[in-house]
Amino acid sequence: MEYFLWLNSTGRLILLIVFIAVEGFLLVRFIVIPAAFLFRFRKGITHKRASLLIGRHFPEVDDKLYNLLDLADHKEQTELLLASIEQRSGQLQPIPFSRAIDFRENVHYAKYLLIPALFIGLLLITGSSGSFFGSYKRVVNFDIAYEPPAPFYFRILSQDLRVLENKAHTIQVITIGEVQPEDVYINIDGKEYLLQLQNGMFQYTFTPPLQSAVFFFKANGIISEKFQLESLRAPSIYDFQLNLTYPGYLKKPNDILKSTGNASFPEGTKITWEITGKNTEQIQLITTDTVESFKRSGEDFLLTRTVFADMGYELTTSNENIKDYEKLNYRFRVIKDASPSIKVSQVVDSLLPNVAYYSGEAADDYGVRVVKVVCYPENQPEDRQLLEIASPVSNFHQFYYTFPSGLQVKDGVRYDLYFEVTDNDAIHGGKRSRSQIFTMAVLDPDQLESRSLKVQESLLNQMDKSLEQFKAQKERLQGINEEQKEKENLSFSDQRQIKEFLKNQQQQEQLMEKFSSRLKENLANKKEESPTNEMLRERLERQEINARKNEKLLEELSKIAEKIDK
Repeated sequence: MEYFLWLNSTGRLILLIVFIAVEGFLLVRFIVIPAAFLFRFRKGITHKRASLLIGRHFPEVDDKLYNLLDLADHKEQTELLLASIEQRSGQLQPIPFSRAIDFRENVHYAKYLLIPALFIGLLLITGSSGSFFGSYKRVVNFDIAYEPPAPFYFRILSQDLRVLENKAHTIQVITIGEVQPEDVYINIDGKEYLLQLQNGMFQYTFTPPLQSAVFFFKANGIISEKFQLESLRAPSIYDFQLNLTYPGYLKKPNDILKSTGNASFPEGTKITWEITGKNTEQIQLITTDTVESFKRSGEDFLLTRTVFADMGYELTTSNENIKDYEKLNYRFRVIKDASPSIKVSQVVDSLLPNVAYYSGEAADDYGVRVVKVVCYPENQPEDRQLLEIASPVSNFHQFYYTFPSGLQVKDGVRYDLYFEVTDNDAIHGGKRSRSQIFTMAVLDPDQLESRSLKVQESLLNQMDKSLEQFKAQKERLQGINEEQKEKENLSFSDQRQIKEFLKNQQQQEQLMEKFSSRLKENLANKKEESPTNEMLRERLERQEINARKNEKLLEELSKIAEKIDK
């Protein structure tokens, strides 16, 4: 009945109840009751009733057994009666009960076996025996909805129906069977949508934000089983800032960067990530060699690290549904504290050979801490002296030093010295830079005297050369005078010649004045007086007087030369 009719749940329930009732009746009627008689739980038929049944099946017994039992029940047991009973008992020989069953009587029922035999044979030939004999399952499971076989059925290709709420998800389904429907619809929580056919597959895309829903497919009146789309919460970041705490020696106010993980900052800066997540249980910071988890407090996540070198890193978010969902890549660029720079120039006083003057500039990107001079005997750096000459607090500092101030030096020894600057880099303990090495010879008195004489000799030689040039200038002047006496007018070339002569004369006067001044200073540094030195001083004084007179004269001549036109 169920195989052919495909009853609904109520019909299958009624069919099951009827089946159980009939089988129960047969069980009681043919199993329970006979078993009760067999095991004497119930009183059976009397001996006389049994004798009648035996006499019916066995003609040779007929009513003999019944009469024997009747005599045995007589109240008066006389000898005659007992003899009669014995006689009748002898006439009843043992009879096998198998004679009571005549199988030939069942032959005329065999024709009824043809009906089930033909039906079963037809099922075997058509291959429907499995579904026929399996229909009892639908009766037993009467509370489950069954549909009769359709010309096709739906097979969903999207096996994983647990999807993230913020990602689109496409459902793909195909139909298998003899018939291919033209249109397939999807029913989502009571609303139907037409599926798109692409490459033999019907598909529908759920657009975010996704919600959990129950859906099934429908085509040509055929409905698929129901499916459950489960929407999973995705971890995300919706607030993000970096707190930058700079090293104390920089004296730079701290910064806050919002909505970005990229930054450029000085070396040794302490970085604090403050992140607020949504549906997030864990945030990890991943670098090339480490994985570090943020500390969580509710929806807030915190991590602190001091950065000394360029660093690329990745932030990942996770929850119970998905691990490492978001992967955000950022990079830190670290600005290294540059080494300080120093430039020094040297000026040696020719009149004071044991004294040298140094001027220098020290600079650093974040500040100069100290400038020192380092001095040691030549080729003996282990015997060095350190002298601090400046402790600035600025990025740029100019300094001056006069050798050998503050140093202990010996006469007749050559010294190497250089200047060293240290910056205020607290991370590396201060970086140092050096200037070039300067060499100074500290002369003894004899060396000083010899050098002074050489300087005097050099100056006097230069003065002699200058005097010779004066003589040449004088001869040239006489030539100009002679030429002008023969001319009534001065040409442009003549005018130019006069002006060049005056200009050269002024240069010669200045050069002589310079030599005289240097020679005078050299003599002034002499500790011992001598007649020669005194004579030189007197000549220098007279020369200075003449030089001043010549200077005034040359100035007047220059003014007149500028006005010459004839």
